[in-house]
Amino acid sequence: MPYHSWKRGANENRNGLARQYIPKGSDFDLYSEENIAEIEWKLNHRPRKSLLPSVRHCDAVALGNENLTENS
Repeated sequence: MPYHSWKRGANENRNGLARQYIPKGSDFDLYSEENIAEIEWKLNHRPRKSLLPSVRHCDAVALGNENLTENS
C-alpha cells in the first residue's frame, strides 16, 4: 500500500478534482446527500479527452470499425 502521495496518482488527482467543489477542511455535515450526489455525478460525467478525432479512416477500416472516424 503506497504511503506517499506521489505514489497514489489517481487518488490524488480525484482528491484535487473534489476540492473544486468541497474545500479542504470543510465540514461534511454541511453538505446534504443530494449535494454529494451532484458532485459525484459531475466528477463521473465530466468531459474527457478523446482520441477518436485523430483516428484516420484507413486505421478505422483496418480495425474493422468504419464508424470511428468523424467524416465517414
